[in-house]
Amino acid sequence: MRRLFGFGQIIASEAPVPGARDWVGDEATAPGVVIFCDVAAEDAFAAPAGFSREGDALRLAVPGIASYLCSASAIEVTPSAHAKTEEIGERLIAGALPASLWMQGRLVLHAAAVCARPGGPALGILGRSGAGKSTLAAALVADGAALLADDSIAIIPGSGAATVCGLPGGLFLREGSQARRFHPLAADRMIDAARLGALIVLDDAVDEEPMRLSQRKALEVLLAHRHRPNAPALMGLQAAALLHSVEVARSVPVYAWGRRNVMMDRAGRAERLARASIDERIEL
Repeated sequence: MRRLFGFGQIIASEAPVPGARDWVGDEATAPGVVIFCDVAAEDAFAAPAGFSREGDALRLAVPGIASYLCSASAIEVTPSAHAKTEEIGERLIAGALPASLWMQGRLVLHAAAVCARPGGPALGILGRSGAGKSTLAAALVADGAALLADDSIAIIPGSGAATVCGLPGGLFLREGSQARRFHPLAADRMIDAARLGALIVLDDAVDEEPMRLSQRKALEVLLAHRHRPNAPALMGLQAAALLHSVEVARSVPVYAWGRRNVMMDRAGRAERLARASIDERIEL
């Protein structure tokens, strides 16, 4: 069983976890999540496709790929007999692992995140699927930023500053009309966790400079970008997730910025985004 690190914890896994880095610390440290692989089955999908509750656990059934039984501390993977290893890993990080994170009490958002400078705060990048979150994150990494997460971020509850973590080991990028492929990063381009300094939502309705959102609008954005929101709903965790979202909306500045303007402004992009994530009082 391979010992990895992602989402701020050790992940001991028999399945691939794209984006998690190798754990290089004390081997005696207990993992936060253990991922087991069962024997491949022709039909691992007695449950309907999607999430369903089974006692204190959630089952994610992905026909033709795998069934994932998720708790806060373990995921049992039963692959389909003809599933590809890459597909099993991709659905694991896209659905099963976020479900476990929700059950750990974390706020999970569909977002990328980077740190513009070493030791600095993280900038979370929100947007609908296909809005360009990964593309922007890749451009910022090329500008010298460190990647914290590509597809999903977990915000750890607590008083004061919000801490954010993810899978920093690489980016899923589309090449032309082809499907997205995973591109690993060098270790010096990864960061495990950071204070969440700011969030931006890519919104083409915003024409010019980043627009700071009110707390009410920021909360609406956070709720709209929860990752796998049916997972906490099925487990009765909506109230806790809402309170956590309110806390983040109050403490973390959220900006809307037009995607085209961000991508065209290559010269000033990293500096402006870094400033947005350093000081919530700044007026952009």
